Amino acid sequence: MPHMGTCRFIASALLMSWFAACPAEAQPVASSSRPAVVAANTEQARAPAAERAVVRPWSLEDCLLYGLSHHPSIRQAAGAVESARARLGSSRATLGTKVTASGAFSRRRTEYARAWANARIPGGTDDLVDSTSESLGARKVLTDFGRTATRLQSLGLDLRGAREDLRWTEVQLAAEIKIAWLRALRAKALLAVQEENLARFQQHLDKVRSFVEVGSKPPYDITKAEVDVANARVSLIGAESAFRNALSGLRKTVGTAEDLTVEAADVTVEAVDVASRPAIPDLAIDRLLAEALARPDLRAGRLALEAARSRLREARLGKQPTLSASADYSWSGSVTPLDRGYTLGLSLSAPLLDGRATEFAVREAKAGCDVAAGRLDQLALTLRHEIETAVTGVLDARQRYEAAVILVRQASETLELAEGRYEAGLGSPLELTDARTGFASARGSLVAAYFDERIALATLDRVLGRFPPEMQGWEEK
Repeated sequence: MPHMGTCRFIASALLMSWFAACPAEAQPVASSSRPAVVAANTEQARAPAAERAVVRPWSLEDCLLYGLSHHPSIRQAAGAVESARARLGSSRATLGTKVTASGAFSRRRTEYARAWANARIPGGTDDLVDSTSESLGARKVLTDFGRTATRLQSLGLDLRGAREDLRWTEVQLAAEIKIAWLRALRAKALLAVQEENLARFQQHLDKVRSFVEVGSKPPYDITKAEVDVANARVSLIGAESAFRNALSGLRKTVGTAEDLTVEAADVTVEAVDVASRPAIPDLAIDRLLAEALARPDLRAGRLALEAARSRLREARLGKQPTLSASADYSWSGSVTPLDRGYTLGLSLSAPLLDGRATEFAVREAKAGCDVAAGRLDQLALTLRHEIETAVTGVLDARQRYEAAVILVRQASETLELAEGRYEAGLGSPLELTDARTGFASARGSLVAAYFDERIALATLDRVLGRFPPEMQGWEEK
């Protein structure tokens, strides 16, 4: 039996040594299967990232609806309206009836001297007396001779002014969003111009190389074409940076942190016709000025002036008396039934000496009137300048667009002639470069003028206090 155990031990040792050598042969199997798993996991990890990389283009309506619902400036203006409403309600509550209830419980213990207590009370105990009292009272200010009524009038004007400020914030934000969106479209269109320009120069470089290979053009033409490609690539990099900055500005104006983009706009002489361009409204300065006088910020300024004058009237009523009425009903006692009683009263109080508080309040209110009047006058003074500047911007952009259309046509014809002359061996590389550069510049001028005209019209709408036409019905919401 011991011999048998020894044999088993030796066999076990051999098996263990053999299994210890097996992982060295099995290692390639494990290593070969790991890349497949890693590749599968990598594809799964890349799939959501690719989906997130696809950004849905935002239309102008998307930007307007999101910005006017989520932008911090809208929340601030709406909070100011709620604050003004709460101040009005708090002041109105001072004229309401105040009802108060109170209750009290007390326990009184009398400790007598021991000799006196033993003689007076068998057992020498002390006295414990419990008593309760309850009361119900009502107070109401009957009149303060116009002070609260005047305060309520000024606070009501403040509330109306806060609502006008909210409306003006909405108008301004809507115009800023539209302008930022148009600038993003303009930057993307200019980027497309530079991409097309680079593609033209690259195509020309390929042609020049084939010409040089067959000996029809000197090697210098390749160097000149490569320089042109490099310059076009530099211009493209600048256009890409401008487009990214425009998108960043659009995100800031809309009030979102998520990535967004815009649709590409086809701005060419063939694609842009009279029907696709916005119509020019009546630009008579006097008519526009009359319309702009109803702007929300001007209405808010007039309401602020009325509120300041109302506060001046309130300050002058600082020494007016206050007439109040009161009623109380009470229960009290230490044994039941409790004693009951009631009181009715009228009180009249008037400040005889207030340490000149009323005088200084009147002076402060007068200064507030001057401040409100000055702000309103400043708005009126800058209004005409804003209108004239906006009208000039519209006319300037319209004229630049009409000139750019002619410029693009002439530059296109010049480019065709230069390409034909160069391929026929009659033109120089410098002539062709100038023609291509001139055509790209003309295309850029056309794009800039097209969008500048729409931006100028959006600016005019803001100056007049209008919502963008794309937000028809917003005022009724």
